[in-house]
Amino acid sequence: MATQFVRGNTFDYSGVIDVTDDGVAVEDLTGWTGACQIRTVRGTLIATLTFAWLDAAARLCRVRSTSSTAAWELGRALIDIRLTSPAGDVVSTDTTAITIADGATRA
Repeated sequence: MATQFVRGNTFDYSGVIDVTDDGVAVEDLTGWTGACQIRTVRGTLIATLTFAWLDAAARLCRVRSTSSTAAWELGRALIDIRLTSPAGDVVSTDTTAITIADGATRA
């Protein structure tokens, strides 16, 4: 995921995620569900994102905002994905810091 995001742009990212459950790498996430949020470093919610599997067996997912990002607070923010296994185990990906910035080009 990019370390900088320009507010007002479409937030839509996909990629392979790595998950360990009880210290063991999970190679196939079929049946798992996910949730994703972006928060300020102080913990204030910026947005709840839509989470979807593109290919759960290959651990390929997509997170996106279905609403405008124009009012997102500028500065550092944190994002991760919280996953729940079919057995009810909850694990999270590493938390990633991003910087929400204004772009140079504006309409």
